[in-house]
This record gives sequence, C-alpha cells and structure tokens, in this order.
Amino acid sequence: MTLSCIIEKIERWAPPSDAENWDNTGLLIGDANREIRRVLVALDATPAVIDEAVTGGFDLLITHHPMIFDPLKRILESDSLGRKILLLIKNNINLYCAHTNLDSADGGVNDVFFDLIGLTEKQPLMEPLPSGNSLGRVGMLPQAAALKDFASEIKNKLLIEEIRYAGPPEKLVQKIGFCVGDASGRRYIQAAAERGCDVYITGDLRYHGTEDALEAGLCLIDITHYAGEAPIIQTVVDFLKKETAREGGSLTIRASSVNGQVFKKL
Repeated sequence: MTLSCIIEKIERWAPPSDAENWDNTGLLIGDANREIRRVLVALDATPAVIDEAVTGGFDLLITHHPMIFDPLKRILESDSLGRKILLLIKNNINLYCAHTNLDSADGGVNDVFFDLIGLTEKQPLMEPLPSGNSLGRVGMLPQAAALKDFASEIKNKLLIEEIRYAGPPEKLVQKIGFCVGDASGRRYIQAAAERGCDVYITGDLRYHGTEDALEAGLCLIDITHYAGEAPIIQTVVDFLKKETAREGGSLTIRASSVNGQVFKKL
C-alpha cells in the first residue's frame, strides 16, 4: 500500500484542517509515493523508538507528536534532532505525524480517554471546530466520587506509578472536564470552570494556574503528558489494521514497545 493511501485514511479520520495553527502535522520525512509494508506507531520519535523502527525493518513511523516543529537551518549528525532525521533518511523510514487534529478527532485521543475513565453524556470542552470536532471533552461519572478516590482510579486505569491532584481529598466530584496532553493553559481551565466542572484533568499542570483554579472552586488532576495520550497508540494501530484489511492489504502494523514516560518515581 502506498504511503499516500495510508495518509488519506488517517486524514479522513483526523482532518489536518483541525490542527492548531502552531502545529506541524502531516508527512514530515519521506515520499508519499513509497510502497509501505511495515508500520510502527508511537507517541514520539525518540532515539529508542527510531532504533526500534530501524532494527524492526519498518518503513513508516507514525507518531502523535511532531519531531520537527521549528524551521531548520541545518541538519547535522552532531545535533540530536539532526541525528534522528539522518537516521530515518539513511534507513528509508518515512515519518508521519497526527497531532492536535487527532486530539480533537471523533474517536481520537480525548475520546479514548473519555471511554477509559468511564464517563457518559459527552460534551465538547472547547468551542467546536468547523468539522464539528473539538479539543477536550466534558462528561459525567455514573455517580459522584471523592476526589482522591477518583484520582486513584485514574492512576490504576492508566497503569502509572503516581498521580498528582489538587483540591480537598474528600470533595465529591461528578462532572469531569479534561484535555489530555498539555492543556494546562488558562483558556482550558477557564473553559472547564465555565462549564461547571468539578474537576479538570490534563498533564503538565503549573503552580500558579493550579492556584487560580482552586480559588475558582475547580479541582485538578495531573496525569502527566505521556500517560494521558499513550492509549491512542493502540487505537491508531487498530484503526489502520481495520482500514487496510477492508482493502485486502497485507501491512504489518505494530505499536511501539518503548515506554516513553520521562518521569520516574523514587
């Protein structure tokens, strides 16, 4: 199957027009006319993931986060980003990224998390995009739970070692707002407060923003950037397997075995 055919399938699911203006989605390295036989899916194109792609003989790496954000003036072996780019090119590995367009997509990053934590009555967190998709979600727990118990349940479902939360431990929460990844900015927290959420969930929460949220009566849960988005990897794998099987394709599609969580617990 050609790379352009694979891209068409992904972009029908997650339209590039839904990406944030600052984002850099799409084909970052490669040739859309290449025949693809082996696909590796990961959250990031880290050195460990690229090594996995090289040793596994993959010719397409699909990531959620763009490896290239800013314009490049040079690509050098002595530079960490340049080294990764050169390694992919030398090994004929194409690199494709679906980022904020996949965050907002129907069945994308935020919907996967919505289902994972067992919410109902789905609503958008942010204003809908022209496609009708939206960044973030709001939903309801079947019944109210103490903040600390809800945070603990999320920790167990995400299979992470620890979790941070802010707010009274015994406060009952039921209306949940979230945008996984890093949506710790004021506009996201304000949107959750305006929608009457009891708690807002994201990653990379900051001290002063957390103070402001608590003063507004909004509890917060920090699930880390990586853990909140990692479940999308298998969803992308399953999506591509289903799409290619429909056309009788014989692609090998696998989720990366690399754990990209950068924070460790002592």
